[in-house]
Amino acid sequence: MAAQALFGPMMLDQLGRAEELAGRLLTLSRSRGSVVGLVIAACVYAATTARRGELVGTETHVRTVMEIAVEYGMAFAIPSALYFGVDALIERPGLADIAALANTIELTPDFAQTASGAMLREVRGRLALAAADLSTARAELQAAAGTYEALHLLNPGASCWRSALALALAAGDPAEARRLADRELQDARRAGRLRPAGITLRTRGMLEGGERGLRDLREAAELLEASGARLEHARALVELGAALRRANQRTAAREPLRAGLDLAYRCGATRLAERARAELLTAGARPRRRALTGLEALTASERRVAELAATGMSNSEIAQALFVTLNTVEGHLRHAYQKLSISSCGQLPAALRSAAPGTSASPGGRQKTTVAP
Repeated sequence: MAAQALFGPMMLDQLGRAEELAGRLLTLSRSRGSVVGLVIAACVYAATTARRGELVGTETHVRTVMEIAVEYGMAFAIPSALYFGVDALIERPGLADIAALANTIELTPDFAQTASGAMLREVRGRLALAAADLSTARAELQAAAGTYEALHLLNPGASCWRSALALALAAGDPAEARRLADRELQDARRAGRLRPAGITLRTRGMLEGGERGLRDLREAAELLEASGARLEHARALVELGAALRRANQRTAAREPLRAGLDLAYRCGATRLAERARAELLTAGARPRRRALTGLEALTASERRVAELAATGMSNSEIAQALFVTLNTVEGHLRHAYQKLSISSCGQLPAALRSAAPGTSASPGGRQKTTVAP
């Protein structure tokens, strides 16, 4: 029941409300030593930060769940962390170890027919799509679609899975791809949801091409800017710029590509930034590289510990709150001081505020993890 109460506002894009409830659960869980409550709160924060486009923060929360799951044998929490953090898995190379876990989880027949099983298949499909492995993407996303449809889980506010499947099907079945995108767009508009409508318009623009495709991409960028979904806005800008560049409108392409590149940097979306930079170079521009310094150089665990220390918590309190050892906390703080060029805990608040404006907080050789429904 706690999970439903927290994820409901998030799926309505009421992110502030979702985080308020997660904060209450987090405080209560720490006072009572509830590991399950801590995992649920971390999953909510992973989801809300991803939707805001604060992928450094998303990485932090995903790793929190993974560390607790390993430490306390909570394998059931792993699919949820993967699902709510999938955008960070796609965009941040430093999460490759976590992304690889998606293919190590064994889908038992009963689990495969649940919403959680479909969510895991959607994660696998979206990761494969990002890696241009279209055959795997189609298989995983079609399997997820079958379960979603059987369970009547069609709300694009929860997941734009039809857009992802449409892109996977585009080359082999363009008519079905357009049908999926059109139906999802109708549902999003009927519900008055800007973010899913923008995502689906971006998908349709990529499918259509030509002038109609450019119109859809421009509208997608406008809707996503208004929605506050910075990562999706950045993706729409980059797709618009790439489409203009392919249409031989190289000068016009540079403005959305530059804006998309800057926004991708601020979201912590490394792979999207790399693509935007490559498109700009092809369009004849000369974008500058950003150095990896300050907050961007911290690992997710180092950032999490540093943020808690900045609030005045002692090392032992941090260890208790995060369910880790005191030595682990001390090691993360030592590395954070080095990367932020500071020498004491008292300097952390200013260093964390100024270090990175605009940000928030291989399967081979692994054993299979069986997750019960």
